[in-house]
Amino acid sequence: MASSAPLMPARRGQPKETIFEACRRGNAERFFDYVQKGGCLTEYDDQKLTLLHHAAFSGNEAFVKLILEAAATQQVNIDAADGEGWTPLHYAADRGNAGVVRLLLGEGANVNARDTLKRSPLHLAALSGRKEVIEALLREGGSRTAKNVVGMTPRECAMAADHEELAALLQ
Repeated sequence: MASSAPLMPARRGQPKETIFEACRRGNAERFFDYVQKGGCLTEYDDQKLTLLHHAAFSGNEAFVKLILEAAATQQVNIDAADGEGWTPLHYAADRGNAGVVRLLLGEGANVNARDTLKRSPLHLAALSGRKEVIEALLREGGSRTAKNVVGMTPRECAMAADHEELAALLQ
């Protein structure tokens, strides 16, 4: 369960920053303060987003690496799913954060993880037109034939989103 305890005193007139906001913004100082005070790296917020989800969403590769290094002692699940079934890899793929995608895959993230609509990170990258991410996912075994809940493959998703070049890559 997410903690509502702030990490730092509020600046005059400013709300207090939560650990989740710190991770999304790449605030290493707040993160290290949290870890040094014994903060739990497996904590999640009210949307079931972990610290790693927030960092992957932000696209800050160096910060994702910091979390993964600190997480080695706490058994953090790199494939933790939020309420919609999205893993940190889903967020990085959808937002086109190729460096974060490569880092997560290198640390063992499931390239073919599925959300509640049976979309893999490859489906999301195809829909959002993320060529570099698609190439990284394919290199690591991303399934070209996986079908989402409506029966579409990543290639069909790329075609539906008018990404013809990517559809050819996904053939």
